[in-house]
Amino acid sequence: MQTLHEPHDRESVSGVSFRGIGATALAVAAAIVIAVSLSGGSYALWTDGKTANAGSISAGSASLVIAQSIDISLWSNLTPGESVRQPFTVTNTGSVAMSLQGSATRANSAIEVRLTAGSCPATALTSTQATVSPTALGTLAVGATTTVCLEASLAAAAAPGATSSFSVTVTGTQV
Repeated sequence: MQTLHEPHDRESVSGVSFRGIGATALAVAAAIVIAVSLSGGSYALWTDGKTANAGSISAGSASLVIAQSIDISLWSNLTPGESVRQPFTVTNTGSVAMSLQGSATRANSAIEVRLTAGSCPATALTSTQATVSPTALGTLAVGATTTVCLEASLAAAAAPGATSSFSVTVTGTQV
């Protein structure tokens, strides 16, 4: 005997609609997403915050004073190869220690200029000319003073009656 079955609705089993379950699940998921996004994350029951006073920052200052009592007449009437040395002092009046360098410029090659840290020796300086490369003059603490020896010499190849001017610059760089 053949039994005929009544056609079943594929979308429902025992009276429950698959469409209804899907719509409910989708609504619950959407509600969860909205609730989490509106909450901004989770927060503890208690919160606290403090500001630390970190103090302030102030820039230091770099300042040098050069005291010179150089007698320029001593550089008159030099013979080729002859040199004259004279000291000058540099004082750090800034608020930071500085590394010192000295350099020189000259109008022409008739004169050679050399520098060295400390008092002037009785003999000619053998250091590199300050017109060629800067001369290291040491480190100068805040409020300290150092002596620098300046030597000017007439180049061996200088023509008779040659004259030249020069200047010396001492540069301090914060250490």
